[in-house]
Amino acid sequence: MAAPGGAAGPADGMDASYGAVAGPGAMAPGGPPQAGGRIHLPGSAAEMKAMAGAALKKAKAGLKVTLADMPALLVPWLLFCICLLPVAMCEDMTLNYCALGLCVTLGIGFLLLSYGRAWRTLAITCLVAVALGEFLGTYERYKYLAPYFVYLRSPYYTDVLPVSMPSAYQDAGFLGFSADTKVDPSLGLGYQSGDLWCVAPIVGLARPESRSPQPTGFWAVGKNCCQARGQFQCGNLNSNQVHGGLVVMDVGSFDDAEIPTYRLAAKAASKTYGLTVPANPIFVKWSTAPETALPSMYGEAVDFVVMAVIIFFVIVPLMSVLLSCLDLALTDREDDEHWHADKVRVMKFGIDIMPKKWDRETQMDLMNNRCYWSGEIIYDYAFHIANKHMYLGVLLAHPAHPYSKWERLVVLIIVSLFIVFPVSAFSLKVGTSGGLHLVVILFFVTLPRNLLKLYLVQITQQDAVMELEEGQHPDSARCRQALQWEIGFLAFCCLICGLTVAICVVYIQNATTTPLGEVLRSNADGLAFAFVLEPLIDLFVPFVGLDSYEGTWTLGFFGRWRRERDYFAATGSVGTKAPTEQQQQPPIDAAAAMRQLEASRGRPLFRDAGTEILLAPEAQFRHRSRRAKLGAYGGHDPTLFAGGGYRQAEAPFENMPPGKMVY
Repeated sequence: MAAPGGAAGPADGMDASYGAVAGPGAMAPGGPPQAGGRIHLPGSAAEMKAMAGAALKKAKAGLKVTLADMPALLVPWLLFCICLLPVAMCEDMTLNYCALGLCVTLGIGFLLLSYGRAWRTLAITCLVAVALGEFLGTYERYKYLAPYFVYLRSPYYTDVLPVSMPSAYQDAGFLGFSADTKVDPSLGLGYQSGDLWCVAPIVGLARPESRSPQPTGFWAVGKNCCQARGQFQCGNLNSNQVHGGLVVMDVGSFDDAEIPTYRLAAKAASKTYGLTVPANPIFVKWSTAPETALPSMYGEAVDFVVMAVIIFFVIVPLMSVLLSCLDLALTDREDDEHWHADKVRVMKFGIDIMPKKWDRETQMDLMNNRCYWSGEIIYDYAFHIANKHMYLGVLLAHPAHPYSKWERLVVLIIVSLFIVFPVSAFSLKVGTSGGLHLVVILFFVTLPRNLLKLYLVQITQQDAVMELEEGQHPDSARCRQALQWEIGFLAFCCLICGLTVAICVVYIQNATTTPLGEVLRSNADGLAFAFVLEPLIDLFVPFVGLDSYEGTWTLGFFGRWRRERDYFAATGSVGTKAPTEQQQQPPIDAAAAMRQLEASRGRPLFRDAGTEILLAPEAQFRHRSRRAKLGAYGGHDPTLFAGGGYRQAEAPFENMPPGKMVY
């Protein structure tokens, strides 16, 4: 029906806005589409840009994952790598058992101690990553690594006559035949069984005058490189320099066994060409020299592992998208009793792009290895391991950590050299696998390495301890003396390390003809042991309680994290807290004053038992002497608390640097 005036109108019963297109002025730039189904088309480039910006802002608002989530999202990938690499790349399974125990313990601990739904989902992802890493590592081990080690340890034979009985060479990994040996492609045969299994006899150039069938115990083989009769083209048959190949062995492969099928093909060829085949013929991949075959086999194993690691790393952003789709947030969440956003803003990883001056409280907590920060176990563990681990800390430690990155790098180099070269030297006597090799790594390398590392860490932090705990000025004589002792001790360790490396190099070169690099590479599992055992020991290392927790012990990261969490729930603070105005009001009793004094001087709730007992005897002596002195006066220092209140002490902190607030 036509509208008045001849204009076309909407159909009966249909809304007038149906199918209409709004003009440029129908909607504000970046605003939503108008009601009634109208579609707004931007009238200018500026309006289009505004609409795109609004859409991007809306998409970002709906994204529940932020850059701060990356450390936590990388934890499943790290556990995957820790499970995959030992089983896939190391011959000895002991490291795999240690890695699996570490990752399973972490996954279960994360699941039991996580609070938010997003964090419990991430904990389940950690357990899935552990299972997947172990499965793929086992698959790679039996498909690629097991054959490599079998061939590596199998004997090589040269100048083998093709008329010899193959039973004398059943243990061979590689066979080199006499110079007059060749493969006869005219007697080749292809046996169809899925693939075309090709065989051809290995014969000598000199044919015997006798017409009686000669035993053919050695066969060149390959797949899909021949025809049903003759024209065998597997391997480099035309080279006069090739007279051997790699022996086919069915070891550790998930694929179907090859030898039975090649045996059927050889029997078919013997019937076709009138040849005699012994009971156990040997099948050889012609022209495959061990110098190129073994690196190629190991390269396939490495390629598989690298590809698995890269693919699983791609899962990290996919995990973030999944959490966003499920409306789950990790760090972008409101404050609650189990989440401390103020501490999350302090937890930095790696290099601080915008350098800032960090407060004394943060530095004290970092130096004392505080475990409870954000309130979620996975995020706190990621931060803990980034600051505690010898290898990860070089890159990921907090920029304000008193144990600086250059100190970590020096300690890492010293300790790593003390691992690789002695283990390589010992391996020439005890081998690169087995029980003796494990004993050497654990007791003669790992244990001294841990003690050396613990002492080096203690030495490198002495100046920071004096500045933060004892209030010494950085330019004071004691701090300068501590720094000089640190530099001198590190230089001494470098000298001893250099002598150790030189002695090991001389011994290795005199004891074997194998290149030094190959010997070191084959014993690099010592570094892998160091990487895995450090967090594993950290889960079970004892911590001794201090001050109000004196006389109590806890075990490992999880135990200390729970104690610090409970302490926070009871007191509202963990670690070194700056005094508040309310805390400074007099009068105050001596016992409370002592507790506040200890807190102001940075005493943690717990400390590593090794550091507290073995490496700080002087500090322990000073602590005991001070307690004995205070005990004579009823638990407090009369000079400190003389007068009407705690604040009336006369210069109790003469060593504190200027500008520091004290009680």
